Amino acid sequence: MPESGIPKDPLAAHEVVIQRVRQFDERRKEQRRIPLPDEATVNVTMFRNQWIHRFAAEVIEIGMRGMRLAASVDQDIRLGDHCEISFSTSQLSGRNRMVVRWLQTHELIQVFGVEAETLGDRPDESDKSGRIA
Repeated sequence: MPESGIPKDPLAAHEVVIQRVRQFDERRKEQRRIPLPDEATVNVTMFRNQWIHRFAAEVIEIGMRGMRLAASVDQDIRLGDHCEISFSTSQLSGRNRMVVRWLQTHELIQVFGVEAETLGDRPDESDKSGRIA
């Protein structure tokens, strides 16, 4: 069997591909069930993937508007760096909201926040962070 894990026999390869697509669909359904809070603190640890690196840079930029951070967006984030960021998830683009869910599902980031629906209504104006201590 080749490195890809797909056998050379066409019928067997077809079954493997169908199985992988079903697994992918199941993971996507699970990701959609993860709620994102309106306001969140995200702990991001950089990993090998440059795609995640670029995403974290955008999240840091969003977070910097709302709170002071020691690191500047201009500084290069090194792989393995850890930073805690507070940001409004409503400021994320639709694509990056999906990325947050994907990263959260695969435990690459942790999202802490208050889900407005679980409180019955919105947090009062005095505490806009929505963070849980």
